[in-house]
Amino acid sequence: MLCRLCQGLSISHLVKLAETEFSGHDFPQQAFYQHHGSYEELKCFAQDGCELCQLLLEGFENIPVREGYWEGKTRSSAVEGLGSSDIKICINSEHIYGGDTIAAVRMFDILMVQCGVPVNTRSSDSEEEVEEHMKISPLRLALKVRREEPKIVGKYKIGRNQLDPELASHFNLRCARNWFDECYQRHTSCPSEQTLALPSKVVDVGASKGAQFCRILVSNGRVGRYVALSHCWGGPISPLLTTDTLHEFQKELIVSDLPANFRDAVLVTRNLGLQYLWIDSLCIVQDSSEDWEVESQKMCSIYQNATVTISASASRGSKDGFLKRTTSQFKAGKPMSLRLFPNSSPEDAVSVTLKDEDEEDLMGLITSGPLNKRGWTLQEGLLSSRILYYGNRQIYWQCPGGFQSAEGVPSGNQMPESSYPETSYLLYSQQRPKGREISKALLLAEYYTLVEEYSARKLSFDSDKLPAFSGIVQLLHPTIGGEYMAGLWSTDLHRGLLWRAEMITCEHVQDYRAPSWSWAVTNEPVVFRSANNRTPSPYDVELISHETNFKSRGNQYGQIEAATLTLRGLTKKLVRSNQKIDILFPDFGVATAYFDEAEPGKDIEVWSSVFRAFEGDEDYLLSVINGSGFEQKKWEINFDLCSENEYSYLVLLITADEDTEDASFFNAGCLVLVKAAEDPGDVYMRVGYLHLDSAKLDIWTKSWDYQTLTIV
Repeated sequence: MLCRLCQGLSISHLVKLAETEFSGHDFPQQAFYQHHGSYEELKCFAQDGCELCQLLLEGFENIPVREGYWEGKTRSSAVEGLGSSDIKICINSEHIYGGDTIAAVRMFDILMVQCGVPVNTRSSDSEEEVEEHMKISPLRLALKVRREEPKIVGKYKIGRNQLDPELASHFNLRCARNWFDECYQRHTSCPSEQTLALPSKVVDVGASKGAQFCRILVSNGRVGRYVALSHCWGGPISPLLTTDTLHEFQKELIVSDLPANFRDAVLVTRNLGLQYLWIDSLCIVQDSSEDWEVESQKMCSIYQNATVTISASASRGSKDGFLKRTTSQFKAGKPMSLRLFPNSSPEDAVSVTLKDEDEEDLMGLITSGPLNKRGWTLQEGLLSSRILYYGNRQIYWQCPGGFQSAEGVPSGNQMPESSYPETSYLLYSQQRPKGREISKALLLAEYYTLVEEYSARKLSFDSDKLPAFSGIVQLLHPTIGGEYMAGLWSTDLHRGLLWRAEMITCEHVQDYRAPSWSWAVTNEPVVFRSANNRTPSPYDVELISHETNFKSRGNQYGQIEAATLTLRGLTKKLVRSNQKIDILFPDFGVATAYFDEAEPGKDIEVWSSVFRAFEGDEDYLLSVINGSGFEQKKWEINFDLCSENEYSYLVLLITADEDTEDASFFNAGCLVLVKAAEDPGDVYMRVGYLHLDSAKLDIWTKSWDYQTLTIV
């Protein structure tokens, strides 16, 4: 049953109104359907049995407001504070960005229901803004259709596909197979059909979909198509491929004995019509450091050459399984049907429910899902040409040809845009039009962004820090050129050295895995100094020599045992103080220091202001710990709080960018060094980053010393 006003509502009418006035995610000022004149009227018709009014009332009474003055309150509790409470309805689109015009719309999939004055409009009675407490954001309703019965109004698709909550259902398996077949057979921009060499070892899942057994195949150069699995271990895994189980697993591997994620991967691989599956714990001998060293070097080709990668994106561990039934705590209300056109038959309608504002989409799954927190999976996702994602509520597809979701949502704000277009172009250069050259500058910029993203991820084994990033490095190295030095490039050394903690500290790991000058020395997030269009400076440090001892001979991208840089550049003594001043930006500071970690027994500092100090005719740098106050207060240096002599520091100027507004001023990036206690001579360790602010280097550096030193 519908009331008179709800009977007069149709999707086509709302689309016509949108074509006269539309802004993405905003409620229109005039082009809306006028519903009941007050909230009280809505309640009365809901009580009389109108299904749509009942759905709206349920939303007003139960779904909290997400922003503005009434955040956290229900709309029903806010009604009494409104100047007017008439009900208005419009249609809008989830996949577009806020403020987009209707030209960006490919699908209308939400209704917006406004009670009173919209938050984005002025009062019709006055040019003055209505007080915020007189406005509430609109309630949003979801439009859904059966996948096999798409609805169209004009050039717009109406409603999302209804989802099958069982991710292992025939519907979802068929959907994944259709995406794969369409990409593999029709997409000219995607990797062409070519049979490449299989990884050294793969899981042979067999040709029968219901087979209870699979086996490990030692490929010995055999060619074929295969699936790769990207997943979280989530703790110990059993069974594992070991030197003891290799022979047994080559004969038989019982599917039911595998962890849930692996069983699900076998099922999906068979469904895609493929026979081979690569899973790290079953295809690398886990108790053989030799096999691990050999196979870890191949990560770039393993994922790059995979026909498709399965991403267990919502699974937190191997035992979870990713073919689960969707569960949600959100109550969408009783679905009701809304006619497509005024004269539509009852069957020609779309389903309307309350909208879950926290529902999963591919953007959120990739940026916030469990895989996003794991170190190895960054390169697995970046290097894979085709990815089949399994979330909590639906499946998704990604390939160079675009994105797909089981709901049928078009590309837009719910699908990720490539953060690394130059890297992607390099990855798929064989499928791209000829005539475009790779920009080395852009590729380097993307590299440092990748390192920053990678540094925020976790690894089960600290020693994997460089190996788990090696696939990306192998891809980029031929274009970047030069030599790769424990995470840095010889062709861009000045920028590579200038990293610092993103948060408060970036403590160095205890067991050696990288030199102190490499970002790989810490488990904490790092950021790099911006150096867009950096030009050589007469103050740039000079690379004299470098040396790296690799743990595995010939693997320049893997674990290392030792590495040194010998540099020649301008240096200045720095005294580090534990003194705190309650000033955020004190006057007369010449630099800001970001120490990697606190001195033993001392306080942690977010950053320190650095001043120029004098001792007789000699000058040096002195740091004090900043506070949070903005008021410039009088203070004096307390030399009793300075470090002991054995903790004296050295600042090494790495590079300087000329200030274009005043050629006499430079912004310079430096390293803070300390003597390596166990090494005689000029051998130092990096302990921080220092930024010289607008220094007159041409004058000041006359008192600095040129020094050749080695950093370990």
